[in-house]
Amino acid sequence: MISIQKAQILDLTKYAETEYPIECCGLLIGRFDQGNIIIEEIIPSQNIAKGDTRILFEIDPQIRINTQRRLRNSPQKIIGHFHSHPDAPPLPSPTDLNMAIETELIWAIVSVYSGIVNEVKMYGIDISGNSFNEIDYRVY
Repeated sequence: MISIQKAQILDLTKYAETEYPIECCGLLIGRFDQGNIIIEEIIPSQNIAKGDTRILFEIDPQIRINTQRRLRNSPQKIIGHFHSHPDAPPLPSPTDLNMAIETELIWAIVSVYSGIVNEVKMYGIDISGNSFNEIDYRVY
């Protein structure tokens, strides 16, 4: 089970709405607790994708490097990333699957229609790396 604090889900949805109509993106920071994943921080990134940022995203690698350095001696880790799907459902696309090289990371996808968040879903990548599996989460 994934748990995310209400403040973090609000930060995530607010950021997705602010960045609309482009895909927002960023990192999910958290920790593992007795087999559960707890998301404790959302780190937004500028979408630096080359091409149409309404359908593509790329997290700034410097943000990831800085975050990894900051978390080096911490129980927190980069546990995943997020991006939005403007005017589309929160379902992984073929492009998302092609980008899924770190199979241990969570993918949070935010659906934004006309600038308003519709739904957030979270996914893991199956062991084969050929598909995503939806993961239940709770907001606390």
